[in-house]
Amino acid sequence: MMSRRAERAWVRRSVMGLVAAAGLATPAMAQLVPQGAVLVEQNSYPLDGMGQGANSMVGSITVDYSVLASAFPGPLGGFVNVAYLPGGIQSPSSAVWLVHNLPIFGPGLEPMLAGASGYNAPSITTQFNLSPLPGAVAGVPLAVAQNVAVYYSPGPQETLNWVTQPGAIARNWNVSPLDRGIGGTGRNGDVKGLQPPPPLGPLPAGPAQNLLWLFAYRPDHPNQQAAHNQCAPMAISNVFTWMATNVGLPVLHPHNIGLEGTAPNYTPDASLVSTVGSLMKRFRVTRANGSGIWPIQGAMAYLTRHDMAHVVSISHRLNGAADRISGDPYTVNAVAMSGANDYNSPDTGMMSKGAGAAYSTTWLKDRLQDGSGLAMDWGPAQHYVSVVGAGFLNRRAFVLHVSDAMQTNVDPMDNKGCDRFDFDYVNEATNQLIQTAKPADQFLSFSMVSPQNLPIRCSTGNPIAIPNGSGSTVCGATAAAELVIPDDFKIGLVRPSFYITHTFQGDLRVTLTKVGGPSVVLVNRPGVSASPPFGFSADNLGASAANRFRSSNTRLFNFANYTTYNSPGVAAPGTNNVTGDWKPEQTLAAFVGQSAKGTWRLEVQDCATLNTGSIVSFCLEFATLSGGPLPCRANCDASTVPPVLNVNDFQCFLNSFNASLALPVAQQITAYANCDASTTSPVLNVNDFACFINLFSAGCTAP
Repeated sequence: MMSRRAERAWVRRSVMGLVAAAGLATPAMAQLVPQGAVLVEQNSYPLDGMGQGANSMVGSITVDYSVLASAFPGPLGGFVNVAYLPGGIQSPSSAVWLVHNLPIFGPGLEPMLAGASGYNAPSITTQFNLSPLPGAVAGVPLAVAQNVAVYYSPGPQETLNWVTQPGAIARNWNVSPLDRGIGGTGRNGDVKGLQPPPPLGPLPAGPAQNLLWLFAYRPDHPNQQAAHNQCAPMAISNVFTWMATNVGLPVLHPHNIGLEGTAPNYTPDASLVSTVGSLMKRFRVTRANGSGIWPIQGAMAYLTRHDMAHVVSISHRLNGAADRISGDPYTVNAVAMSGANDYNSPDTGMMSKGAGAAYSTTWLKDRLQDGSGLAMDWGPAQHYVSVVGAGFLNRRAFVLHVSDAMQTNVDPMDNKGCDRFDFDYVNEATNQLIQTAKPADQFLSFSMVSPQNLPIRCSTGNPIAIPNGSGSTVCGATAAAELVIPDDFKIGLVRPSFYITHTFQGDLRVTLTKVGGPSVVLVNRPGVSASPPFGFSADNLGASAANRFRSSNTRLFNFANYTTYNSPGVAAPGTNNVTGDWKPEQTLAAFVGQSAKGTWRLEVQDCATLNTGSIVSFCLEFATLSGGPLPCRANCDASTVPPVLNVNDFQCFLNSFNASLALPVAQQITAYANCDASTTSPVLNVNDFACFINLFSAGCTAP
């Protein structure tokens, strides 16, 4: 479940109904905004720190909530409008609208929330066109803007008539410089950054929406300062960190600034952004220089390598690219994506569900409310940000996203703009972000799914003796317990568990192998590094066949103490009959995306003399790559009409059993009718019928 604080929504209301519910009789009277409440800035767009795009014709206006609240007692909430009045003349015919209905989210606009405001950022920012102001010339600093009226009202303004009201007087406003390093994708070393933007377009008429007022907002969304052209990994890192705090995504890396290093290894530092960025094949040696590509492949790679592919469902909307094809580190050969189609990653085996090719504010709002993490690209392919709000204001669609005002090393503290949220009205028909003056190009949504109650399969048979080693370093022959998985599905998670009796844990090396596929070391002579030459002297890995030692790549199962069973995380002499979930010595992500079908082996070696032991129990738990349940084996006829499980499944199983009797033994082992996964002759026997009855009784939660 998501944080309750993130579940903020507005409901259908007319303008006057909303204002009346807030205790505000009319929005008509002009209210002069104090100058300390508004910061007006002239944007620069530095490219690679060379100053290109400096002093553009795009401005930013930021409204400070605390100053505004002190000037207007009562519930804060309404709209700020800004107009240029030539010569100070208060006339709608001569006025130029600069900022059109910038919302001030607060209790005054949220009467249905019993006075509580979902929006808790210190300010709100939007972009506007500076060119109507006197002295505004591209490339030249605009020091002072004359005759600008800034007006606050509890309701939106649909005409410029407000400039004739007494409070809408013009004053001088200082214009400060602002570097907005909203860099874009760099390809093979060419331009790394956004070109100076085009003039801002007018606000279009609102679409004929049934919903007049609707708003979903995500408070307390993290935002770290990106290095130059690090917007995509930072947007994904912001999203994953929010999910870690609010919906339990088991992120292992700290969310702070970081650098990825250079090709060919793209070695990350310890930060989340550098780890994600390195998997996007981005590189940056300094905070002012970098190159990059589309983010979805890097996000998928991070989830896969850290065993979270099974607990995250990804969807995409609009178009964009799929980052890269396998083996291509840049986007010159990028695979095109469309929200009309699913995308299957060739590198990770993960899938992103196509959620639609058209812009949809309702879809964004629903994702914010169901606890999904959201990232957005605009450009196309020019800037990635995290989405924190979306909805309708008097039928006009809008989106809120975290600011990324600086991306170079000219910000010594790496914090400029990190507390800002940028506001855009949206033309849904054209995907255009009005104030940013760019079309939205792609949305990525990341949603949690539950990994609990994973189906489990265990090997059967007598304990398997582990041949003894010699000396302190020579391993004996490998003992192996085998488990056959008959079902063919893509692995999202595999969680091996076992019970090994042995009177000296430090002797043991334990490996999980899929025959014909990868091998992963789970336990490797625990304690030898701290207590040479033999390691931990404690007994047994696991306490019984029912209470086993488990290996998992994710701290979902052991959040507080996620470490390998080894020194230095575990003190000598180890723990007798140790159980619980432990990080494997090598990552289990090697199995993600592969088919589970086939023979699996738990391979154990004794690498020292004297002490001996046996493999008593070996089990595997799986989750599918999509995060959904495993195939329901009791539903033999694959019916989809309720009741899914019925008498036809028994007849289907009997038919399968009879047909499989004619198969060679090797094929009987992997046949559907071999319900108990036995490997000894006769493979097909009465136990399979008892197994099927148990599966049927358990319903479709069993494998």
